[in-house]
Amino acid sequence: ILIVNYCHPNLSYLSPHKVNCTISCVCAVSNVKYHLLRQLSNITFSKMSKKEEEKIEDDFVVEPEEEISGFSSPAQKKLREKLKKAVEEKQEYLDGWQRAKADLVNAKREFEDERKKIIGRANEDMIMELLPVFDSFDMAFKNKEVWEAVDANWRTGVEYIHNQLHSIMREYGVSRIEAEGKKFDPRFHISVETKNTEDEAKDDIIERVVHNGYMKGEVVLRPAQVVVFEFKSE
Repeated sequence: ILIVNYCHPNLSYLSPHKVNCTISCVCAVSNVKYHLLRQLSNITFSKMSKKEEEKIEDDFVVEPEEEISGFSSPAQKKLREKLKKAVEEKQEYLDGWQRAKADLVNAKREFEDERKKIIGRANEDMIMELLPVFDSFDMAFKNKEVWEAVDANWRTGVEYIHNQLHSIMREYGVSRIEAEGKKFDPRFHISVETKNTEDEAKDDIIERVVHNGYMKGEVVLRPAQVVVFEFKSE
């Protein structure tokens, strides 16, 4: 009765039994209405495409509390300013760290390249200092009669040292320039003398080597000094 009086004062004259019946009817109608609305909503949304549902979700935007309330406290403003400043500082530090890292990588690469160049130049200088030693060995071996007259044991030891030096040179990529019997090439040979020949086929062919030439990879360390045939017809 109190509920009825509160909802509708004009029904207060009804008996308790009638009030119960009225409330039951109202509840039943409300229940039917709820189920009808639920079924209707299910049918409606089931007919919607996924794009339409997404559009509904996109259109439904929750505004920030400060915009809904229409005001914000000074503490919140101060906190937002600190947060914005922290984000900017973070990005600045990140950019600086990335630049420093890139500079370090480039510096390491340049240092390694420079180190290799210095080692390469030092090796070349050492090799150039050893070339006269090989010339001395070549001069000793050139006169075969005198060389073969030397004690066999001593000769074997000298030849072994000579071969060891050549092995070391090969490890550093140094090789002897082929010259004798080859066609003269100014890139690898220097003509110190010419020898006349009546054989046209021998023209510009290297007759003998005065000093051997050497190269490291594709770089000529010292060109070979040679004697070249020169064709002259009578």
